[in-house]
Amino acid sequence: LPDADRDGARALAGKAREGVSQTDVGVSPPSEDERVTISAGVALYRGDRKALFDAADAALYCAKSRGRDCVVVEGD
Repeated sequence: LPDADRDGARALAGKAREGVSQTDVGVSPPSEDERVTISAGVALYRGDRKALFDAADAALYCAKSRGRDCVVVEGD
């Protein structure tokens, strides 16, 4: 997202998360207890690719630790 700021990146990740959670994914055998969700870690690129991936990875694990199915932006 080369032209996205922090809020824009968070919004897009949130839309992706909502879209996945609202999509009926076939599970065999069918069960109402099974649904697919995503967690996302968002970070801003500041000229250092390794720092970008490290920050996004840390944000992703933070999202998972908060119960999954959420978006965390670095520094949240």
